[in-house]
Amino acid sequence: MSRDLSMWSSLTKIFMKTTMGDFFSMKVGGKESKWAGIGILLLIVVAFLPALWVAYSVMSILFEAFYLLGNLHLGIAIGISMASLIVFIFSLMAAPALFYFSKDVEYLLPLPIKPTVIIGSKFTMALLYEYLITIAIMVPITWALFPYVSTVWLIINVVLATITVPIVPLVYSTIITMFLVRVSRFGRNPDRYALFIGLVGIVLSVVFYTGVNHMMINIDPEQITDIMLGNTIVINSINWIFPNNSFAARAIAENSFIFQAINYGITIIAIIVFFILAKMLYLKGVIGLSESGSNVKKMTAEDITRSAQGQSQFKSYLMKELRLLFRSPSALLNCVLGAFIMPIMIIAMMFIQGQGAIFSELQEVINFSDSRTFALSFVAMSAIGILSASMVTVTSTAISREGQNFFIMKYIPVSYRTQLNAKAFSGIIISFIVLIFYIVAVVIILQPPIYLIIIGTLLALPNLIAINYLGLLIDLAKPKLVWDNEQVAVKQNWNSLIPMFGGWALVIGMGIVGWFFLVNPIVTFVALFAITTALAIAVYSLTISRGRNFLNQLH
Repeated sequence: MSRDLSMWSSLTKIFMKTTMGDFFSMKVGGKESKWAGIGILLLIVVAFLPALWVAYSVMSILFEAFYLLGNLHLGIAIGISMASLIVFIFSLMAAPALFYFSKDVEYLLPLPIKPTVIIGSKFTMALLYEYLITIAIMVPITWALFPYVSTVWLIINVVLATITVPIVPLVYSTIITMFLVRVSRFGRNPDRYALFIGLVGIVLSVVFYTGVNHMMINIDPEQITDIMLGNTIVINSINWIFPNNSFAARAIAENSFIFQAINYGITIIAIIVFFILAKMLYLKGVIGLSESGSNVKKMTAEDITRSAQGQSQFKSYLMKELRLLFRSPSALLNCVLGAFIMPIMIIAMMFIQGQGAIFSELQEVINFSDSRTFALSFVAMSAIGILSASMVTVTSTAISREGQNFFIMKYIPVSYRTQLNAKAFSGIIISFIVLIFYIVAVVIILQPPIYLIIIGTLLALPNLIAINYLGLLIDLAKPKLVWDNEQVAVKQNWNSLIPMFGGWALVIGMGIVGWFFLVNPIVTFVALFAITTALAIAVYSLTISRGRNFLNQLH
């Protein structure tokens, strides 16, 4: 038993080291610096502070209402269950790559290690990742509870509850993954399956977001009272999905270790059930996984002729980049689909009953015949271009995703300029599609004149070019080429965060400058188009010229 626990601990440490790598360090002046990595991490935390403040504000209102009616534990249960739901969605997307499609699986199976040790160490590593999400959600919940619960007992019970919150949803997502891989050929194809699970996660996010909005907009005072008094199916439906959370909430609200003990009892039962089912499903699903990936297609004479037709190097390389992007689940989910979530949520809100009146009032307030409104519209469209491109991390991971195969870029008979332009345009194309989604949302909400949309799109295009070439330049300067799982190249890569947060900062800056200084639409258009075009040309030239040097230095 002690040997198994020791092996479990060692495997977990190895997994963490190989997946995290130099997560807390980055090169500065050619030298590794942990302080630089920690500094970037702190900047990320600061960037999320506004979201935490919003969560705290919502929880404060919720807890105050439930506290006045004597049902504080119901409000806490809702907050904790929302955390569990978010963990479930994220772990549902991460479980396939972690348990099945990482390269360490093929090395572990022949070793004299018990299946429970392999399963347990992978589950532990996944749990450690989910604790980051859980803590981020539990902090504002705890902060909002200080006026209502004794401080010392609150901290103790929240810490104890936080340990259990992600376990049950992680058990759900992992067992679902193992079951699908075990019983279906579809589940054995890493590309199709991981993409399917990722799309399910995104759909669940959108449905949950729109559902909450619909409930909050259409709910009447009697229903609010029923919810707060605990006499509605809403509370029960949340609690039975994650049954331990209601007991954790009571433990926090009532300083009760009895309820905390029940919470831990249910969690331990969930872990036991997980290992029983995992032993039945995991090994039978993972053995032979690589042999069932694709179907054989017989090529016809027409297919051979079509494939032999010549086309330009740029087009061929661009199509290669797009195919790899869409065939890689990690790249597609993290670099592409994530950028579509916000505009899709905005569009989804349009179809929620009761939203029409709000948008009608907004349309009446905004007068597009006013020159100042016109000028601000130009600024907004240019900013949307920056936002669309900064959320797409295709180019900022383009070199990193090459991995150990980057040397192929050096030997194929295609110039560096052509390769870099093709990689940049793959990101520009995706960014433009995201921009179209935002424009659709703007048209539905505000119904602006068609010529304003055309001019605004023209203003957004230089920003798409500048941000994507900037992301490529950053990844050329410090690519993450050593990885055994492509998720490391796209999810644990600082390069994708720099243009993202930089883009948000530019959007805020443009909003401030536009609001206070830009009132003439002609001056605004000329200034924005001239500055953004000049910036795009400068970034393009710098990327192409410096890119050759960076690629030559890679070895």
